[in-house]
Amino acid sequence: SNSIDNNSKLSSSSSVSSLSKIPPLSTFYSSNEQLQNRVDSLLQENHVLKIELDMYKLRLKSTLSNIENLKKSTFIKHLESEQEEEYRSNILFKQINELNLDIQNEKQQQQNTSMITSDKGQNQQLQEDDVKKLLKQEQEELVVKLSSKIKYLEADMKQKQQQLDYLQHDKCNLENKLEQNEEKLVNKLIKQLNKLEIEKHLLQDKLNEKYGEPTTMSCSSCSSLIVDDSVPV
Repeated sequence: SNSIDNNSKLSSSSSVSSLSKIPPLSTFYSSNEQLQNRVDSLLQENHVLKIELDMYKLRLKSTLSNIENLKKSTFIKHLESEQEEEYRSNILFKQINELNLDIQNEKQQQQNTSMITSDKGQNQQLQEDDVKKLLKQEQEELVVKLSSKIKYLEADMKQKQQQLDYLQHDKCNLENKLEQNEEKLVNKLIKQLNKLEIEKHLLQDKLNEKYGEPTTMSCSSCSSLIVDDSVPV
């Protein structure tokens, strides 16, 4: 009878001891809360990264718009300069034709006039020479003006081309930078998600081990999720 009582006491004490080893539910809830906080933090960081990516895209769009406007402005100025040059050339040709016509008329009148004194003939020659000199002078002045205008337009076109080349270079740099940033953001997010997944499974395994449940994944499965930071994903 005493031995039976002793065995009953030992069995009861061992049951109490095994129950005392089970961790409280607050520990499990605290671990789940920490895991949820990590997930929320990662989602918030992902949201910030997406906002930065949208800002880079807006900046690239603005740069492309500026380049297009510069192209249109350069084309319009070039077209206006060509029209102005053509207009001046037409005026010059018209003046030359009028002067040549005047000279021909003077010559014709001189030939048709049979009763002209020598003095009048000399005066006529002087007038003709004056007309030729005036024509030559006006032609030279117009040529100088056109040459100056052409040099100015060439310098302006060269400057606009340099600006266009600079903007195109800036565009290429922005595109490359945007592509690199996108790749870095994607790689960073994938690495963080993989690390979070590993931590989640490890935490679940620890909880399962404490409660005697089978683990969710092996160590080899966890290691397969680890991403080397030095190698892009």
